[in-house]
Amino acid sequence: MNHLARLPNEILVSILTTVIPDEDSYWTSEPMYSWGTVDPRPSIDNKIRLYQCALVNKAFYAAANPLLWRQPINETDQMNTIAEDTQSFLRCLESSCRPAFLVHQLCHLHVGDSDLLKQMVPFMPLMEPLKTFSMTGCHGWDTGPAKSLPPLSLGPTCTRLEKVSFWGVRFGDPEFVALTRWCGSVQDLTLEHCKEFTATALHAFLDTSRTCLTSLKLAQNTWTGSSLTPLHLQQLTSLTLDQCQGVDNAFFGGSRFPLLTECHIKACPVDFGNAPETLLDFLRAHPLLRSLTLEKCKINNAALAVLGPDVLPNLSDLDLSNNGPALSCHLLRQLIKTCVGLSKVNVSGCSVPSRNFPELERWSVRMGGFALEDIVKIRNSNITKVFTADDDRIREGERDYLPEIDLSIYGIEEDLGPDDDDGSAQVEGGSPWI
Repeated sequence: MNHLARLPNEILVSILTTVIPDEDSYWTSEPMYSWGTVDPRPSIDNKIRLYQCALVNKAFYAAANPLLWRQPINETDQMNTIAEDTQSFLRCLESSCRPAFLVHQLCHLHVGDSDLLKQMVPFMPLMEPLKTFSMTGCHGWDTGPAKSLPPLSLGPTCTRLEKVSFWGVRFGDPEFVALTRWCGSVQDLTLEHCKEFTATALHAFLDTSRTCLTSLKLAQNTWTGSSLTPLHLQQLTSLTLDQCQGVDNAFFGGSRFPLLTECHIKACPVDFGNAPETLLDFLRAHPLLRSLTLEKCKINNAALAVLGPDVLPNLSDLDLSNNGPALSCHLLRQLIKTCVGLSKVNVSGCSVPSRNFPELERWSVRMGGFALEDIVKIRNSNITKVFTADDDRIREGERDYLPEIDLSIYGIEEDLGPDDDDGSAQVEGGSPWI
């Protein structure tokens, strides 16, 4: 700490505010910022400038350098990584007289381009401190025998990996074997659109990681249900299964994860409408749940009725999207009023009439969701009407209309067709959160 103590206070403050944001905030499933706002995370260009400044002072260099390279790659949003950022980092490595020292500071690394990935592979044996590795859409990577896939290269040296994420990459049994053998401390595993591995490989990995794995996300495979057992996932706090054909009612009838706080089931072949007792048993076994997603799970009024504070005392976020029409508005109102911790409910794609929530004064016909301010209004409302099944249906002639928007502020000339006499646009659904 002596080199830090000798630094001028202004420089130390600059290092702390520019280079050291909260590490965990980088690696969450939700974006840190909204559209139209400035990304609060420091850019790679700022880091490079600070690195260049640090070269003029040994004390500054010693203090700043390990922090500069902890996470060299910055993303503007979840869907699009900036390849130039990675290239900038590689240029610094190639021009440095001590590339091994720079790489050894890496804790988090994301790669989203196959060409950049090939350039990073030679440095991977030096990345012993690496804690987080994610790779997105590197379809062009050569899987021939002359090439070593990144997970295989990571394995022998990156034994400290805690979070691993692959999206749309060639990830097969050899890669799973490498993770199972070398990376026994992985706490968070995400595999999306990776279909080349088998149930046996996943089962072996889960068996090895059962004492430390706390978060698991799998998307689009056919056999997930048979690979996940309560014995494997006793420490699991977050589970996401998206379009996993092996996950059905039987899976929820026998699976118990005592520490689970987040459960997201999306478009799996689950039918809770015909088996609400299965849903009830599963929820009763997981009273710690704070966030619950049941998207396209055939939720009807019978399944909706089992949701309540006695079953989900800690629930704060509920997603029931795309479960079809005619959900009971009366049951929804009761759920919102009685679950005191509830702060967000998503019912987009459920055709819930907004006229059954008059206190919210919605202009759209269908409700998309309830934000915290909506929930507060419903709880404070003195409306006592009991809405019937007829009230729950979207009536003939009811359509959502978008409000008139002055397109000129966006530099767009409005072109009215022959049928657009009033200048309004008609849509079938409406915004899901309006």
